[in-house]
Amino acid sequence: MRAVLELPYRHNPDCAPVLSAVAAVGYRELAESLAAVDALPSTPDDLAAVAVAYVQYALRRPATSVRSGTGPKD
Repeated sequence: MRAVLELPYRHNPDCAPVLSAVAAVGYRELAESLAAVDALPSTPDDLAAVAVAYVQYALRRPATSVRSGTGPKD
């Protein structure tokens, strides 16, 4: 996993634009995943369902999650 995350650094010394693009994709996909469960959670059960969707997204897309600040750092 670490090699994948370091790849942009090797090919582009100023990789801020690349990382910003990855984070933007991650935030968009996360928002879509959460909204698909419940766009406006109003009960504890709704909020629990959104929390589960949040974790499922992070597990499904770890590289994107890391760059958007929502996933595991390993």
